[in-house]
Order: sequence, then C-alpha cells, then structure tokens
Amino acid sequence: QSELQTLSFNEARTALELAIGKLQASDLEVEEMASLYQRAEAYAERCRNGLERVEQDVIEWDQPST
Repeated sequence: QSELQTLSFNEARTALELAIGKLQASDLEVEEMASLYQRAEAYAERCRNGLERVEQDVIEWDQPST
C-alpha cells in the first residue's frame, strides 16, 4: 500500500488502465480477477486523491488574499 502512495498521478492512471484492460479479458481465474479488481480500486483511489489535492490547491489560489 505504501508503494501505491509513491506513484505519481500518471503512473497510477496508467496502472489503472492496464488493470482495466486485463479485467476485460475473459480468461482470468476468479481469484486473479478479484485481486486485480482490488488493485484497480486502489489505483483509482490514488488518482482521486491526487485530483482532490489539485482541486483544493486551485480553490486556495482562487481565494482573494486579505
């Protein structure tokens, strides 16, 4: 899990795209599919966290300074 936090947004997005591509393959074992799905969820969460952080930065930049 800690290695996931070190991924950049682009790395997490690419890993998510690869995981989704593998999940779309019909020849996966159920256990492999479940594990891959969990990893895809973790990559998606990493991407969401990165986007939320950027969104918060933009909101703060947009605030008038007093």
